Amino acid sequence: MPQNKPLIDVEDKTPDVRVTINFRPEEEKELKQYCVYADNSSLHHVVRAAVRRLCSQDKGFQEYKAKNPGTVPMQAAAPKPRQGRKNAAPNQETEQPKVA
Repeated sequence: MPQNKPLIDVEDKTPDVRVTINFRPEEEKELKQYCVYADNSSLHHVVRAAVRRLCSQDKGFQEYKAKNPGTVPMQAAAPKPRQGRKNAAPNQETEQPKVA
């Protein structure tokens, strides 16, 4: 006797990988607005869906991926100096002036 299948997709039990990214304030606002627009979807869901769509529909990327199979290691970003550390020089690129 054939076994019935669930009406919904079974849960993907692949563990997530944490990736830290930064957004400009206007990009964060648009991303949050899109989450609300997409039936109050989570930020994680919207970003994952956007990356999947981007990677699957970019023809140039598909050609690149076919010629360069496998994982491409990303260059690690330089660590940011911790605030309050003694003898730490301020980072001129990322430190913004404080407004009183």
